[in-house]
Amino acid sequence: DLILTDERGLVLSQANNEITRGDFILQTTECGHEIIQKRDISSIEQASSDSLALVAGSPILKENKLLGSIVAGYLVDDDFASSFKERFLPEKAHIAFYTKKDGVIADSFDDGFIKDIIYFFFNIGSDEVVDGKNNSQVRIAGTNYLVKNIALDGITKSNGGVLLFFPQNFAFQTLIISFIAWLIFIIASIIYIN
Repeated sequence: DLILTDERGLVLSQANNEITRGDFILQTTECGHEIIQKRDISSIEQASSDSLALVAGSPILKENKLLGSIVAGYLVDDDFASSFKERFLPEKAHIAFYTKKDGVIADSFDDGFIKDIIYFFFNIGSDEVVDGKNNSQVRIAGTNYLVKNIALDGITKSNGGVLLFFPQNFAFQTLIISFIAWLIFIIASIIYIN
């Protein structure tokens, strides 16, 4: 979505109906406050629709006087998450976006049952959402995942983040750890004997 404002932040034109013509977005949003200060912005922010939005904006200046602004925004939803997964993640990996206010709000999982599990476990009370816990290991519908958590603080420093789900083979990891422990035992035995 693309929005054009005047110097007061009054919306003059927009590409969709999410924000209506006549809204004063520079005075009513954190991103708008940055633009009034004549600063470019690029951030992920809590949207008014209880979602996250990717936002970029720039003041329109003439001789250092604010004439208006141009702001682009994109709401994060399941389609965005699926598109992101297809373009940037390994084949069996997944992504989920969350807000601290709502828990998971969008993800790339196709199965409705798995979506319900993700929304249930990564809610507003979970360690990942509340405290930013990282490197969780979870088992969902027979698949083991390592969950990486990336905070997306935005301008307000309180928005939420991304959970990346990477499939893991715990049996292989256990085998490797057992082999390393055995190897250490053998080396220690040889050192002790000598």
